Amino acid sequence: MSSSDLERRKLALIAEIHEAFRGVSREGGISWSQTMLHDHGVRPYTPREYREAGEKDREKSWEVLVDPDKWKPHPSWGGFNFIDSIGFRYYVAPAMIRMLTVEREEVLRPELLEDDRLGLFSALNNQQSRCIVGYLEWMRDSILDSGGVSDVTPYETALAYWRLRLMPAANSDGDGCTESE
Repeated sequence: MSSSDLERRKLALIAEIHEAFRGVSREGGISWSQTMLHDHGVRPYTPREYREAGEKDREKSWEVLVDPDKWKPHPSWGGFNFIDSIGFRYYVAPAMIRMLTVEREEVLRPELLEDDRLGLFSALNNQQSRCIVGYLEWMRDSILDSGGVSDVTPYETALAYWRLRLMPAANSDGDGCTESE
């Protein structure tokens, strides 16, 4: 695959992510600062501490977080392992875009996308889920293009999960491929 093909796919995928996640809010979900409290675990936090942690994340939309100066996703604690499905849906879009555009910034590990044991993916719709598939495919192809064959395994594992996850949706959209016919 040529680098111009990869670039074209990347730009199309970024546009698709913006479309699929347009209007997604964090309302009612866990904020990034609140994940730090969940991870800290030294002592129970008070409702006031939890509220104040959530108030630290003042951005009005996830699009702001695409800017590396506006979101520092790798604190020494917290993150995607301590988020809920609403927070995941909010933060995964800027994380994918950052992974696509900021020289291999480690914002979103593919292992997080291998299965849904934590229930993180339950707030995603089909269009958003397809963006994750496109992201995983692009990351895999980009790594292969750069000669990193051994580094694609986590992306392949995550892709296998997401392809299976999307199969029922693909077969229930009235295209004549459902089992009931």
